[in-house]
Amino acid sequence: MVKTLILYESRYGSTEKISKDLALILGPAKICRVSEFSGKINDFEFVVICSPVYYEVIDEGILAFVRVNAGVLSQKKVALLCVCMAENMAEHYLEPIRSLLGESVVLQSAARGEGFNKKTGTSSCSLSQSDKSSFVELAIRIKALKDETKERIGEELLKRHAEDFLMNHNTCILATGQCDRVRATPIEYMYIDGYIYMISEGGEKFANIIMNPNVSIGICDPYKDMSELAGMQISGIAELIGIGSEEYKTVLGKRKLDYEKILSLPMALNMLKIEISKIEFLWSGFGKSGFDVKQILTTY
Repeated sequence: MVKTLILYESRYGSTEKISKDLALILGPAKICRVSEFSGKINDFEFVVICSPVYYEVIDEGILAFVRVNAGVLSQKKVALLCVCMAENMAEHYLEPIRSLLGESVVLQSAARGEGFNKKTGTSSCSLSQSDKSSFVELAIRIKALKDETKERIGEELLKRHAEDFLMNHNTCILATGQCDRVRATPIEYMYIDGYIYMISEGGEKFANIIMNPNVSIGICDPYKDMSELAGMQISGIAELIGIGSEEYKTVLGKRKLDYEKILSLPMALNMLKIEISKIEFLWSGFGKSGFDVKQILTTY
């Protein structure tokens, strides 16, 4: 896993909350105020610096920390985030830090913070759903940059390992969703020529797929210990295969199911085809070969 450090300062709690939410999305991360940090920056590969903006300038404690540690920070990948109301001013606010760190900075951006009453120390306005959505999208962008830091295995070799895993399992969790309705369905699958096929009598998952064909699939081995991890998250697009089509018959044949017997059943058997767009593969075997235990395949 990429070791991630999130450093922040916060007077009224808004930047602290945003930093903690960011840590949840990025995955394993150490989060700490710069005034309390006592570790070694060299223990981390990816650093996020999150500063509030007061009276049109970033926090002086953040800036002082960066000045002292610019040498080591310049050897890392660093994302800069300021918490302010004027998000279009992010580059201007963050310029004093970026000028110290140069090309190590992989992202500069802003997140909107909640308004706070300085006298009471309480929130004076809450974030809108749009603000929350913008923050989540920003966090996903930062996560993608973090993931690029991993020790990567070759794409072709990664694909072979992924296919071996898929072909040696036959049951998954299919996650579908539309608005407030979400569904997680245990279901048998078959991997054939780069696609995942599932057969189902129907159910609420199809209500979601009709409205939103984007799906996620989870497959894993039973947990034993941290030295034997094996699990996969797949993102893809679901498509309904017509009953009686050549593809439908071919997949039934590979499942050793007789098409005529299937037609004689008192209910229809529907077939889903999942086009894979991304595989996130966590496997201890990668680590034993000197690579990061989590590898991502996006060109399938």
